[in-house]
Order: sequence, then C-alpha cells, then structure tokens
Amino acid sequence: MAKRKHKSSKSRHGRLPELGEVTLPKTESGANGGLSPADLRQALDAVDREILAAINRRGELAEKIGHAKRADKSQVYDPAREAEVLNRAVGSNPGPLGAETVRSVFRELIS
Repeated sequence: MAKRKHKSSKSRHGRLPELGEVTLPKTESGANGGLSPADLRQALDAVDREILAAINRRGELAEKIGHAKRADKSQVYDPAREAEVLNRAVGSNPGPLGAETVRSVFRELIS
C-alpha cells in the first residue's frame, strides 16, 4: 500500500506550524491512512497548540467581558449564559467525544 505524502509539521525554516497550517491527508485504507505514529503525534501536538491558543483567546475575551460588566456594575456570573454556552457546545459536538466530556471541558473553561 502506497503512503500518501503529507505536510511535515516543520516548515522549510524548521519552525513549528502556525494555527491551521497542519492538515492530514485524506485517509486511505487502514486505521491511520498509512501515517506513522510519529506523524500522528506531530499532528496531535499541532492540534494541542491550536487548542491552547484558542483557550487563551477565549480567556482574554472572557476577562474583557468581566471588566465591562464590572464597569457597568452588572452581575458578572450569569447562570443562564453559562447554560447557553454548555448547551451550544454539546449540541455542536460532532464526536467522537461524548456529550458529558464536552460539557465537562466547557464547564472548566468557563469556570
């Protein structure tokens, strides 16, 4: 079975990829499309960096919202908004993670 070429996790300049730069080839027959565990780990590491960047962007926005609410003397904690965020996350989840896993992750993010 021929292996497909895929983007390396390092560019010509030896740097790690930026957000959204790592893409895996379409899978061929076989569980991992002919990719080695090292290739898959590199892709997973890139996804982890994307998740971390997204979490930090979310945190920055949440802090700004908190500052704005305090400036307006509004209640910072909004249980209805929390429920809305959790329900949207669970409802938008295509899997393979289960609903409770997604709910737990998002509950931690918004705590």
